[in-house]
Amino acid sequence: MPRIEFPFLEQHLEAIAAIPDAELVCDVSDEIGPEERVIGTLSDDLKRLWVYRLKIAKMLEAKADEHEKLHRDGQANETDCRRILAECTNLEATWDLVSALFWEAAKQDFSSDSFEHDDNMGVRKDWQFVAYKKAEKSSILEGITIVGVSNPFLH
Repeated sequence: MPRIEFPFLEQHLEAIAAIPDAELVCDVSDEIGPEERVIGTLSDDLKRLWVYRLKIAKMLEAKADEHEKLHRDGQANETDCRRILAECTNLEATWDLVSALFWEAAKQDFSSDSFEHDDNMGVRKDWQFVAYKKAEKSSILEGITIVGVSNPFLH
């Protein structure tokens, strides 16, 4: 069977694997809610994936701060703005990929019997992985109808 090479993915998997145990500190302080079911505790691999996801978010925030500082200091130019935009676009795509990987890996780590088709998932204090039902949102705007005009707030 031929080996498939994806340097981009390999680079990220190596970075995730290299996160030391000392950095596996839960940044989430949210307590388990009354409507949430504890599914289990995240494995060290899932903790690494979560921490890596946070590192990407911090890099994205740093790039946004860099861009803001250039403008604030009157040093912004089109080249720098385009460079930072490209870097932010790449970081955002990486964050989306790592986030999707985290949530799917978490679902795979725990028994499928623990979830229902409409469950949302979350991470809580002490690396607790929870499932919960999405709250139904109601809006006062749902009942407003203007004859001959669709409600722009419901799209």
